Amino acid sequence: MKESMNVCMHGALCVITFSRPEKKNALSLELLAQVKDALENAASDPSCSIVAITGQGAYFTSGNDLSNFLSSDQPAQRELLGLPSSGAAPDLKDVARRGRDFFSKFVDVIIDFPKVLVAVVNGPAVGLGVTMLPLMDMAICVDDAMLWTPFVSLGLVPEACSSYTFPQLMGPAKASQMLLFGHKMTAREALACGLVTKLVKKCELQRELDTLQHLADTSPPQTLLAAKNLIKQHTRQRLHQVNQKEGEELLKRWLSEEFFQCIYSNLAKKSKL
Repeated sequence: MKESMNVCMHGALCVITFSRPEKKNALSLELLAQVKDALENAASDPSCSIVAITGQGAYFTSGNDLSNFLSSDQPAQRELLGLPSSGAAPDLKDVARRGRDFFSKFVDVIIDFPKVLVAVVNGPAVGLGVTMLPLMDMAICVDDAMLWTPFVSLGLVPEACSSYTFPQLMGPAKASQMLLFGHKMTAREALACGLVTKLVKKCELQRELDTLQHLADTSPPQTLLAAKNLIKQHTRQRLHQVNQKEGEELLKRWLSEEFFQCIYSNLAKKSKL
């Protein structure tokens, strides 16, 4: 499987970098599987105290790769979904159910991640690149980034627990503006509503990573684990419930005629640009 991300250890800091700049770091099934594996490895690595997730190039991520929804006939994708690598085209309902389980497990890994998890948003973030932020412990964001969740226009519903976390963070009105009507949120708006923790200039990102490494190297690791667990233990069960409910609704959307109409409509618009 082609590597779609990089993992580097800097002392006790693990940096996971989305590495598909030619695709604006779109989240393919392969990339999500690799990030999931990297997070699971970091969780069990005693030398790692903090994990930072960032992107290579101009984008943090442009969200889920549309090919995730339109193609399940590639051997690598079939394998990731637990399907035979060759043979007849798989049943659409089976693919959708397996896709639902794949995405739900990815979100579960973030919910349960025991160590400090920081998003370093180096540019525009779309879809899952935005909805995962409230599940992190902190989000550092460049001050000119745009954050966008165009789910309804794609025939989809909120994901990664955002139907719960967004109203909790920013209130129901602002959450509806984002999740129902695809409001493009500026970095300053995101800071004001608590979606991100801190704004920096792009040229300051390395300094922020250096600071995270210093914190990782100097913080007592077991105390850091215990402190995070105390903070997160009150909401983990609720987040898993929300993730399951969102997955059930996403499955219905993926199998709907409306979803495919929206996807092909959006692809047609892109082809004219």
